Amino acid sequence: MFKISGTLAGLAVAFSLLASCSAPTSSSSSSSPASTTSWGTNPLVSVSSPSSTPASSITAALPANVSDGVTLDAWLWTFAQVQANLANIAAAGYNAVQVSPLEPTKQTSISESQWYLFYQPCDLTVGNAQLGNEAAFKALTAAAATYGIKIIVDAVLNHVADNGTVGGLDPNVASYIQSNKATWFHNGPTVPSNQWSNRQYATQDDLDNEPDWNTQNTTVQSLILGFLNQCVADGAGGFRFDAAKSIETNAGVDAGNSWTGAGAAGSVTLYKWDPVNLALTTTPYSVPGTGNFWDDVLPNLTNKTNLFLYGEVIEQGADSYGPGDNEAGYQTYCRTTETNAMGQIYNAVSSGNLTGLTSFQGSTEATENPNKIVVYTEDWDDYAGSLYQTTNQTYTQRLLENAILTARAGMVNIVFVRPNEGLWWDPSLVAVNTFRNAVVGDTEYLEYGGNGAVAANSVLVIKRQYASGTNSGNDQGIVLVNDSSSTQSVQVSTSLPAGSYTDKGPSGTTFTVTAGTTGITSPNGGNTLTGNVPANGVVVLM
Repeated sequence: MFKISGTLAGLAVAFSLLASCSAPTSSSSSSSPASTTSWGTNPLVSVSSPSSTPASSITAALPANVSDGVTLDAWLWTFAQVQANLANIAAAGYNAVQVSPLEPTKQTSISESQWYLFYQPCDLTVGNAQLGNEAAFKALTAAAATYGIKIIVDAVLNHVADNGTVGGLDPNVASYIQSNKATWFHNGPTVPSNQWSNRQYATQDDLDNEPDWNTQNTTVQSLILGFLNQCVADGAGGFRFDAAKSIETNAGVDAGNSWTGAGAAGSVTLYKWDPVNLALTTTPYSVPGTGNFWDDVLPNLTNKTNLFLYGEVIEQGADSYGPGDNEAGYQTYCRTTETNAMGQIYNAVSSGNLTGLTSFQGSTEATENPNKIVVYTEDWDDYAGSLYQTTNQTYTQRLLENAILTARAGMVNIVFVRPNEGLWWDPSLVAVNTFRNAVVGDTEYLEYGGNGAVAANSVLVIKRQYASGTNSGNDQGIVLVNDSSSTQSVQVSTSLPAGSYTDKGPSGTTFTVTAGTTGITSPNGGNTLTGNVPANGVVVLM
């Protein structure tokens, strides 16, 4: 069980890691095109689409880099559903879409409530019966590229589907994998519920019953690398590494331990995998590794410098059993999930006091580096699973939370789409998305009552400031969030030129900038912005 600081107020956070997910339709490594033509034709969820294309009064191109924009989490959407909504997704300001795991599942027909089966793959191939086949994925990525949108694949690389017993392979797991169980898996017990801070247990034992890949084995590394590179060849623009915390690193607190795989055989060369003959080829990858999974696999990813990569690292501090999650170690390889932020922002919005959101608490760090984290208000583990149990959060709460996370600099916000809900194209969020796209490269400065602003504690002011040039340090734009059921007046220091400014969002509210900062404590800028932020509202000014 995980013990996580900054949890949602009043909610239990114990959870059985990452649910069980199983899959396929075939025990072979791939299926013939004829057998997959109907894949993805029975959607698991309904998608709420706007009646007209979302519009913003801010003109801003979608950023080329995923890290500069906003990602849409199209949970359980089929590839066809995503493709049908690309125009709306782009117009709403998203430059990336994360799809659910596309590896084969052990059942050809599952329901929304069985979402966890996506996280028990039966093979390392592209396409499954629920989302669509490989051709549909390639069609999606090609269409997305015409809009400047990248498709992020949720890759399950730590384990495979179980048969209901600890470490037992589901009968639908591909036969070539089953025949190598003795060497391709750790074949250990389940991680003890109180040992998640112990890095050896957390990385070498099974998650629940799921058989844990022997990720130190170079053939397994080559097999996984082959799958990742096939996704890239099919047009993937990046990866979420599911259960990354359970795959050992060679960095941070893991470094130097015998179970990291590093150094045992000196320099390691991986060889390309032949998915037809189900064997290694004699063609080597160009970058030698250390024997550690991340050191061997990531440098050999095709087009790596242009891929957006992040790992799921459920945060947990050190305790008597071990040093914790090794977040800093994972961040030497890719961004990581800042799960504490979810609890922190939930508590702030629930209390109506936003003054404590100037920084996010890490598992071992007093303040997270925004450029190393991915944030979100919820994901499927929280909405449909047992992790943070966010189903009680209202639409308005999640709108305000997403507005805050999106407007901030450095961190990447992933907007989770609940089934048949239109929050992802809400006009206020669209305004904030396009605001973010317009201020790429800017720094941030946050103000609230008593700190550069005269305002209630329910108001947070997010200023994005030019990072260089003649305007360096000056405000380019401002987002104001009011977490109160009543309109709130605001006076805040600014370097915006004097004049009148109208909300770029749906409220039409007008603010005025005048010279001087009389009555403002610790001003940041020589002028004063004055106006009223609507109840439970978001205002975007540029």
